[in-house]
Amino acid sequence: MALIVLTIKCAIAQWNGNNNCKLLPEITMPASSNSKSPFSNLFKILLAIAVPVGVVAVANLPLPLIRRPVAQNMSFLLLPSYMGFEQNYRGAIASVTQAEQLISQATSPDDFRLGKEQLAQAQTHLDALPLDFLQEYPDCVGYRWQFSALEFDRHRAKIAQLEAVVFQEENADTLLSNLQNTLTTAKQEYQQANTPEAKSAALDTWRSSLTQLGQVPPQTLAGNNARQQLKDEQAQFREIVGESTTQDRATVIIDGAKQYAWQAAIASQNPPHPAVKWQQIETLWQQAIYELEAIKPDAGEAYRQAQTLRAQYTNNLGQAKIRRQTEQSSLEALESAQTNIERLLAITSINSQQINYASTAVRLQRIINNLDKVAPGTTSHAKATELKQFAQAKLQEIQSAVGN
Repeated sequence: MALIVLTIKCAIAQWNGNNNCKLLPEITMPASSNSKSPFSNLFKILLAIAVPVGVVAVANLPLPLIRRPVAQNMSFLLLPSYMGFEQNYRGAIASVTQAEQLISQATSPDDFRLGKEQLAQAQTHLDALPLDFLQEYPDCVGYRWQFSALEFDRHRAKIAQLEAVVFQEENADTLLSNLQNTLTTAKQEYQQANTPEAKSAALDTWRSSLTQLGQVPPQTLAGNNARQQLKDEQAQFREIVGESTTQDRATVIIDGAKQYAWQAAIASQNPPHPAVKWQQIETLWQQAIYELEAIKPDAGEAYRQAQTLRAQYTNNLGQAKIRRQTEQSSLEALESAQTNIERLLAITSINSQQINYASTAVRLQRIINNLDKVAPGTTSHAKATELKQFAQAKLQEIQSAVGN
């Protein structure tokens, strides 16, 4: 930058007739009757500007063969590149932030569409950053911005996480849209049917669509809309299909409850799970029980089936609550033990020459007892086992030292 400014100053000085500034080599011009031609001076000015600009342009070419030697010796020439890097980096952060707000607070499919566009824009910004080069040369002389690889990885992981959410939401929205179209068609076919066979076929499609409506993933926006629509659709089904038996209506409700139970069973697989996930599983079991409560005794066999399922789901709900409480208490015990170990290590490191073996042994035994409270099959158990082995080894060292 200083070279460019100096070059421009020299060119202006030569334009004014001052030839003392010799930044560029003299250029021999053809003999002319007018040696003071303004075109000659203009040519010198343009050349004085073009040379440093060209040097900077070449230095900033995205070629490792050029960029790395320049960064090692004259990094100030890469100022335009670093400004572009920061612009892309800030643009990626802004796009990720906007995408996260749109996706986490979405109220319609359009919000997810806009969020997806912001994610694509953020990814474009990140792809424009030469990661290997920035990790080796994170800053530039005269430019205060510095590149953070950790933050880069964090935003890249956030993009992948949000893209997964958008993908799931798009699939759920497509499923809901297809079911809505199927429901509309089934209603029309049922009302326009002229034969019992046509009515029966339309009725089967209608029932099947209602069952599938309860299968839209409940954790998505489309799933939430589907649950609200399902109640209205079931009411409309009961109103229009007057000849349908109570058994048929109860069957539809039972099928919906089974879908919630199925989602809860899938979420429960491959434990251990953190407490927050067990809370979600509890919600699914509770929703399945709530659906079954809508079936009245006049449904006959369907009512008995609903009561059997209700008892089973209630038991599963209780198990999920126990697992959640066990996870919470185990995590609390582990965190307490970790805190006590850190305090004990700090004390013994400061007073290494005056260790109270009896007091330290008591503290270690309390830590071990606390770690015993961490239940097997929880997310905290592996770490608790590791800490318990550490504490037991330290306790044995103290006991051996006291014995000697």
